[in-house]
Amino acid sequence: MDARSVHHDEEDKRINGEIDDANLDITNTQTLLANVLYVQKADYEESIAGLEEDIKNNETYMAEETSLRERTHKEYLVKVDDINNGLGAIQECLNLLLTLNPQDISLVQADKVKSHLEHISNRLNGQTADEAIIKTLINMTTEEFADGDAIKNVQELLLNIKDTLEENLETLGHEEETAQTEFEADMAAKEAEITTFGIDIVTQTGELEKTNDQITFQENYLVQRQGELKEWQDDLVTEHDAYE
Repeated sequence: MDARSVHHDEEDKRINGEIDDANLDITNTQTLLANVLYVQKADYEESIAGLEEDIKNNETYMAEETSLRERTHKEYLVKVDDINNGLGAIQECLNLLLTLNPQDISLVQADKVKSHLEHISNRLNGQTADEAIIKTLINMTTEEFADGDAIKNVQELLLNIKDTLEENLETLGHEEETAQTEFEADMAAKEAEITTFGIDIVTQTGELEKTNDQITFQENYLVQRQGELKEWQDDLVTEHDAYE
């Protein structure tokens, strides 16, 4: 074998080796990109989007619950105001009844008591015992009210209503306190979740950036090796043409 043939064989072997190396690098890089890096990128993007959606959902939930809590608290305050108004009206009527002489009740005094009772019914605003009050008002004729027992019955009725209202007021207070406590705990839990989601987003965004850098590097390397492969293939053709 002459020197020219030996040189050709050596060049052919060398160039084919470079081609094989380039093909292997290209295959490995494509596999790394397709099976690892692109998958990681998609996973991080999906996870980050999910976390952002979780934050949005939490914020929407918190806004809705806050609005509901404010509305419920206002309703509570109205109920408390109604009950306190009713208690005030009842106490006014009880004070008036204490000034009456069962043996000498004028029509004017009877009408004044009746007016107070009507006022109580209006100020209670449906809180409690309306039927009992209305029934009492219906029975409050001047003749019946002139009896001392009638005054006593009205006093007992008003005291019972007062006790009920005070119990209702206490119950409302406990319910409002419980509702506020539960609301604050719920909001704190949602805020904690948002904080955790935010930390996860920062962490995963950092990992996504690293993955994108790796993708850019590998894609550039792939283009480089594909270019080099083309050059080696061209060199192989040139070598064969020169040998022939």
